[in-house]
Amino acid sequence: MADGYAKIVNGDVKQCPKCGLYKELRYFEDGELKTKVGRICCDCKNKKRISPVHPVHTDSIKISTSEAKPCPKCGSKMFLRNGRFGKFYGCSRYPMCKGTRNFIRK
Repeated sequence: MADGYAKIVNGDVKQCPKCGLYKELRYFEDGELKTKVGRICCDCKNKKRISPVHPVHTDSIKISTSEAKPCPKCGSKMFLRNGRFGKFYGCSRYPMCKGTRNFIRK
């Protein structure tokens, strides 16, 4: 479990908001975007991946419920995200709800 959580914290793995699965960053590559990396995985977009990808074992990448806190604005689940100023927790209902929490590294 510690290895999977470390991948999330380091930014090697990200969660697709559409399917809810944790996948490697290569799943989010999209050559049509300006940043070349999207929020939704290629499987959900029904696009071909740029590079071959091996699935990530999602069993080892679970965030314990004791660490998960509800959104301060709407009470929904929050996901770890990467932003311009570093990692933070963002509401799962984004863009309808823009609630955030600071990410505190332990």
